[in-house]
Amino acid sequence: MSTSLVKFKQKGVWVHNAVAEVWLCFLVREIRSEAHAPLWLQGMAEEIELALEAGWIDGVISSVFDARLESVDKVELFLPRLSSAKDEILAQASEQQAVNIDKFDASSAFVIPEILMLERLFAHPEEISEPWKVFTLRDGWRIA
Repeated sequence: MSTSLVKFKQKGVWVHNAVAEVWLCFLVREIRSEAHAPLWLQGMAEEIELALEAGWIDGVISSVFDARLESVDKVELFLPRLSSAKDEILAQASEQQAVNIDKFDASSAFVIPEILMLERLFAHPEEISEPWKVFTLRDGWRIA
């Protein structure tokens, strides 16, 4: 399974593409569920949807977040949506072996640690010094 680097504020985490697709779908759904989402946030959702439809997530996850979340105020508006999407994903992952949304699915074994890393990237990018990746070990997961 291939991986992609999700970047924000010159920091990044590596996630499996399937996890990124699931995460982006839940994120778009969360943004779309809000009747009065700001126009810039609606634009972000539209850009992500187009990339998902085309199967070209690398372009989105390497550029859209810095372009759309250019101020502290916008990041603060984005974080609750990110958190809600994360909560929905983790709830499904804790009950099933795979998380499914639309035409995308990802193994819960990958989803859980990677979604938590993504939340940390956006909530606390200063904590990430090098691009992080989850590695599986016999005794569990290690973030490096």
